[in-house]
Amino acid sequence: MTVVMRFILIANGGAAVAMLAFAGNLYANNIEVPPSFKPAMLFFLGGVTAGGLTCIFSYLTQLMLFREERDKLGTSKHHVPLHIAMFFALLGVCLVAIGSWVGINNL
Repeated sequence: MTVVMRFILIANGGAAVAMLAFAGNLYANNIEVPPSFKPAMLFFLGGVTAGGLTCIFSYLTQLMLFREERDKLGTSKHHVPLHIAMFFALLGVCLVAIGSWVGINNL
């Protein structure tokens, strides 16, 4: 899961920074920044948020696994945060793909 989290955060964050640098370069050269940058940037920021939530729920999964092992509990409740983390990981990967598609189509 850490490789996926790293990919989500680097891909979405890097894309957002690259778009900001490109927009800054346009602004510095007195070229109007196209308003079509906004939707792609929103997808990338949503991807960074999904990556952060993936990290939080992955941590909660590990914490619950540790407590279950330590206390020798017969119940396994760690599946709930695990599935939530998997959802946000998938969402983060999808958002970088959608943001890239939107950004490329609006150039």
